[in-house]
Amino acid sequence: MIALPIDPASLRSETSSATGNSRRRSDSLSRLVALRDSAVLVDERYQSERDTLNRESRALDRLDRKSADYARRFDAFRRRALAAESLRVIRDRLRDRGARYATRLSGTGALMVREENTLRSYVDTIAALGRKMVAAQTRNDTVRLLLADGTWWIGVTGGGALPGRWTRVEMPHAGVIVLTQ
Repeated sequence: MIALPIDPASLRSETSSATGNSRRRSDSLSRLVALRDSAVLVDERYQSERDTLNRESRALDRLDRKSADYARRFDAFRRRALAAESLRVIRDRLRDRGARYATRLSGTGALMVREENTLRSYVDTIAALGRKMVAAQTRNDTVRLLLADGTWWIGVTGGGALPGRWTRVEMPHAGVIVLTQ
């Protein structure tokens, strides 16, 4: 069972709109995903370099600070620290650009979807808008969903297919909704 914070009919109509509009939306989503992926890759490089610098810093602490070896190693350490700082700045800029881009897309009401009507495209669209889908497994013919306040569309799905029917639920306060089959 899944719960979407966005009306699936609007997502479906967006995916079936004119090819040019779908392609533009798909391109915009791809750009947003690329910005986020780039930030993740730069962050991985930064974190790795930072771990290496922390080890080197501990090693430098054990050396005689008046020695020539310490001076050479400290100079190399400082150059690498500056390079790592540059990576952090790049990462932060990419994150900021991605956040601003996502806000601009959702702020204008543009739903960023892929051209196909699949559960994966719905999840990607909702994530691109900064929202989250809620999913839960059926246990003993009962499903418990923890939902934030607002309007939710709930459907039964299996194997990555879209639900055939959605039920609209108003949640005046965040909480758990229990459904039985």
